[in-house]
Amino acid sequence: MIYFEKHRDGSISKWNITFDIDDLEIIKKQVMEKFHKVIHHEHDLDEDIAKARLESKKYHNFTMVKNLNSETYHVTYDEYEYPRLVYLIEDLLCGDLSAISSIESPTETGQRKYNERIETLADEIDTIDNFDTDKKIRKLEELKVAIRESNINKSEKKLSKYYEMTQSVINRYLIAHLEPEEVENIESFFDMSIPEIVKAKQRRIF
Repeated sequence: MIYFEKHRDGSISKWNITFDIDDLEIIKKQVMEKFHKVIHHEHDLDEDIAKARLESKKYHNFTMVKNLNSETYHVTYDEYEYPRLVYLIEDLLCGDLSAISSIESPTETGQRKYNERIETLADEIDTIDNFDTDKKIRKLEELKVAIRESNINKSEKKLSKYYEMTQSVINRYLIAHLEPEEVENIESFFDMSIPEIVKAKQRRIF
């Protein structure tokens, strides 16, 4: 598959992309098993919607009971929520190479920002006079929240391993590279925007 990559300096690289479908499927399955979140639902639905959700693979542990004197059903079910990486791998498997940039620059694994926030708050707390209790308590509450969010994010930090695994099975072979001035000359000659062509070319090219 051909992948066009636009760089920050305005240059463009043309790559041939290959990957092992089975390897990607294995990684996706592991991420789904290890990092899914279960959201429990319980409410009333119309019959058609209730039956559609019953048949959907997205929902689990589904039960539906018809409400008395009503056309609606009381339903309970669990919805599995997966990390973004699962959907990026699915996009890639469908031939959408625009997923590559997101796989190589993940947004789900940013533990550093939490650590920096905690360090900043801790430094600020140390500078507050102990007699200024209200201000100190407010900052301590902020620190408490930051630590809690950091602990929640630790599972996302572990997710970085699977981003790296996904990157490792994507093979790039450079076909050609255009420097910024060459890109400008081509755009001027054809009176068209190469970034738009690049965007279109990232969609399922074999």
